[in-house]
Amino acid sequence: LIVLRNGEKVRPKMLELAVEEHPAVSAAIAFGTDRDTLGLLVELYGSPDQANPTLPPSLGPYLTRGNTLVDSQGRIAENMVIFTHADVKPLPRTAKGTIARKTTVLAFEKEIDELYARVAKDADSVQSFPHPSEADGATLRQEIRSLVKDVLLMKEDAELGDNDDMFELGMDSLQATRLRREILSRLRATENLRSPVEDLPSDFVYKNSTVALVASAVAQLMEGEEGHAKLDKEARRIKAMEDMVHEFTEELKTYGSIAAKAM
Repeated sequence: LIVLRNGEKVRPKMLELAVEEHPAVSAAIAFGTDRDTLGLLVELYGSPDQANPTLPPSLGPYLTRGNTLVDSQGRIAENMVIFTHADVKPLPRTAKGTIARKTTVLAFEKEIDELYARVAKDADSVQSFPHPSEADGATLRQEIRSLVKDVLLMKEDAELGDNDDMFELGMDSLQATRLRREILSRLRATENLRSPVEDLPSDFVYKNSTVALVASAVAQLMEGEEGHAKLDKEARRIKAMEDMVHEFTEELKTYGSIAAKAM
C-alpha cells in the first residue's frame, strides 16, 4: 500500500505484475509515498550492454495495460520509470525471493529523488500564460481549456464548455493536483506579473471547477487582484457574521416579555 501526499491510498500490485510480463523485465516495483504521483522501478535481465535498445517503447503497452488495472490515482506516466539491471544494481529481495519494497526504495533513494527533481524541472520549463487582455480573455480561456482536456485525457476535438464542471466530467483528486501544478508552473514562467506567484492553495481547482472560473482566478493572479479579492471575501464574511449576530440579538429581545411574565 502506498499513500500519496494528498492522502490517497494506492495498491499498485496489479500494475507491477502487468509490467513484469514484458520478457526483458525481471521485476517491477512502484514508489511514491508522500509524493504527488507514483513512479516505477524496473529491473531488467542482464547488464546494460545486453539490454534491448528498444525497451522503453516496447514497454509502453505493458505500462498502459497496467494503468487500466489500477485506480486513476495509481497510474504511472512513462517519464516516471527508472531502469536498473540485475547484474549491476538488482532490486533487494527477501529470503523468500520477493522484492523488499521499503529496502528497495531506500536503496534507490538517490535515483528516485533525481527523477522527481527532473520531472519537476521539466514541468517548470513550460510556456507562459497569455495576458488576460488578449482577445478579451479568450486566449487565456483556450489555454486553460487545453490544459484541462489534457489532464482529463479528452480528445482534442472533444467539447469542453466554459461552464462545464470538471469533477462532473470525472476529474479525480490526482488530476486536480496535476492541473494545479501545471497552472502554477505556467504562472511561474509568466513574466511581468505585478507580483510573483509562489504557490496556489491546495484546493485551488476545487474552488474553481470550470474553465471560466480557473481563467478568472488566473487572470486575477496575473493582474495582482488576488489580494483585493481576498480582502473582499473577508469583508463579506465579517459582514455576514455581524448580520447573524444582529438577527439573533433582535430575536432574543422578543423573549423579554415572556421571561418577565414567567418571573
